[in-house]
Amino acid sequence: MGAVLGSRKSIGAWVVDTGRRIFSEQGRGGRRINTTTTKAILLVTEMAVAAAAVFAMFLAATWLLTQPVMAQQGQPSIPDLIQQSSAGKNLSLFAEGLRSLPNVLQAMENQRQKPEGVTIFAPTDVSLLATPEAIVRCLEQSPREKEILTAFKLSHAIPVRLPMDALTTTVSQSPNGKFLQPTLAGGDSSAVVIRQAASRYPGANTGIFVDDAQILPDGSDVVTAAGVVVHVIDRPILTPNVVQMIEEACPMAVACVPPPPYTDGA
Repeated sequence: MGAVLGSRKSIGAWVVDTGRRIFSEQGRGGRRINTTTTKAILLVTEMAVAAAAVFAMFLAATWLLTQPVMAQQGQPSIPDLIQQSSAGKNLSLFAEGLRSLPNVLQAMENQRQKPEGVTIFAPTDVSLLATPEAIVRCLEQSPREKEILTAFKLSHAIPVRLPMDALTTTVSQSPNGKFLQPTLAGGDSSAVVIRQAASRYPGANTGIFVDDAQILPDGSDVVTAAGVVVHVIDRPILTPNVVQMIEEACPMAVACVPPPPYTDGA
């Protein structure tokens, strides 16, 4: 960044120095410069300095837009935390997906800095790879691919930091053992139902579910850092909003879309 901003000074200085050198050389040669010529040279010089300044600001803006999303100074980014966790080797697709969508990652990092923090439900690589091939092919060719992926990723994050103990307590204190939780995707159709139900896995009688995805028995609190907690889930979250967008963008692949998530009210 300093190098880009420094270019503004160096370009401007070069223009000014060139103008001064012209005056100096003409003075030494004994030639007189009339007022009109002097004003013209000064005007050109000022215009060149202004153009150099605008160009430097353009370069600076371009530099900022092309930089990767950064966490607060001194903090690892959310994808780094995920990949460095004990479950990181099974969450590489989700982590890389966040890096590929800077607007999504920035939304999560921004929420992380707020007092409420953020909770992220990260689906395993195996579950993401199980996405029907017809949908994958369709989305890759759809002009709405980025829009759908953005909504899909943001629906895996809620604007409150809930470690497993707090999450379990909130569920147990909620009517009927479940509650409706907004996500970073925004809107009622992007909210998720968090509930307690019979576990899919042996060794545990019950589990915590986010819509139809269960937090793995050994997947809770895999990341517990300032402002963020990450739980591993056994399948992607498909909110009604995301399902609707997929149906609109890929009508021929609707038969391959999993049924809408658990939404019997909260």
